Amino acid sequence: GGEGTLERILDNIRLLEEIPDKKKVSATIFREHFEQLDQIIEDIRFLDRNTCLDMNDFNFMIGFDYNSCGLLHHMSEEEQLIFYRRMHEAFDGTNLDAGVNGAWFDEFGPEYCTNCDNCGEKFFLLERNGDIYSCVRGQKNEDFYYGNIYRDTVDTILKTAARKIFQNHNRQPFPEECARCAYLYLCKTGCPFVKNVYGSGKSYTCLLQQQMYRDRGYAPDASADETTYEYVTKMRLEEPEKYLPAKTSAEYPALEQIIAQDAKLKYIYDSGVFELDVDGDRYPLISQILRKSREILYLTPISTVKLRMKKHMLQEECDYPENNALYLMLLSGDLVTYGDEGRTKQRHIATHQIYKGVLDHSGDNEEEWYVYDISGLLREYAKEYATGSPNNLLCTTTELRDCHYRKQENNAYYHIQAINLPFQNIEFYYLTLDQKNDKEAFHEF
Repeated sequence: GGEGTLERILDNIRLLEEIPDKKKVSATIFREHFEQLDQIIEDIRFLDRNTCLDMNDFNFMIGFDYNSCGLLHHMSEEEQLIFYRRMHEAFDGTNLDAGVNGAWFDEFGPEYCTNCDNCGEKFFLLERNGDIYSCVRGQKNEDFYYGNIYRDTVDTILKTAARKIFQNHNRQPFPEECARCAYLYLCKTGCPFVKNVYGSGKSYTCLLQQQMYRDRGYAPDASADETTYEYVTKMRLEEPEKYLPAKTSAEYPALEQIIAQDAKLKYIYDSGVFELDVDGDRYPLISQILRKSREILYLTPISTVKLRMKKHMLQEECDYPENNALYLMLLSGDLVTYGDEGRTKQRHIATHQIYKGVLDHSGDNEEEWYVYDISGLLREYAKEYATGSPNNLLCTTTELRDCHYRKQENNAYYHIQAINLPFQNIEFYYLTLDQKNDKEAFHEF
């Protein structure tokens, strides 16, 4: 009605004195309040002195203006930081020190929902009619509606929640500044609801959070690149390979550097010289120790599998190509531990060499490619393949394989980093026809 509400509010607070339970209030701060910081400080002191409220157990929220009918407006990140610092200047070292360094700003710390990769896995708001939403922010918003407990199973609600939060995070691009931030492990880019309100990929309280993390002794992430890769792998549609941590060592040169300095190693690691053709679909084979993503194929006894190799590969590091061969290695997904080192490795199933004369006679060859059908070879060892973990096919040439082992003998830094087979590979499950037709077994795989 255009009249003030302060006295009514204070009267209601006085009524709380009659309630024996714990009392707590919170305040949502907008730019209009930011312009009255001195008054806010005095009001907190007044409530502490004159009411039953424990003002150490109080919290601030930063308002956003999507539902304020245009009457209130959100603070900028810089204004939020000024607000945070003014509260500390006023209350650090006072009887409210525990509050300003604790509960007042806890909502922006990792103890709250912002520390989740996917808050749809942990937090829910239940309405009395059984509707489930993400939280008070997402309430009555279809993008954050998970279902109804009277109509939907718990499993359906949980899966919907995780899927919708994933989708809402990915409506905005993943900011590069978040990818490089040493506090991503605490923030996880912030609230997906608010990010979409403001059309931003990062938390709307980013600067305030970073300052609070420093003030509260949260250490910057020493493995931030690994955290970013894990986060992107789980929660983002961006290609995770872009964020794969570089293998570095201050003690010796990286494998990529060693390869670049030795022309003889080039084709051992070349990602464009081997392909696997499975029923007409082609898959590039990449060195398994340089591979940035894992690709697993499902093969059956009726799959047509052809190995494609660039013809020039038989000439690389080879004086007599007629004596050179395509060199295939089959490894089981089952692991064995053996040798003086006691290393645990994939069990070797077979090695197979196909010499130039045989490759020349393949009827599937193309101008630049040898194309050789290995379907029968794969079927021959069907009983040896692991079923609980993927098997491995690696390809090189006889001469390049020898080149790799000579390099291991001569360069310890190379040996350390290429101790496992470095050759171009792809992983696969080999399913019997019964397994392929059994949907439950196929899903288990």
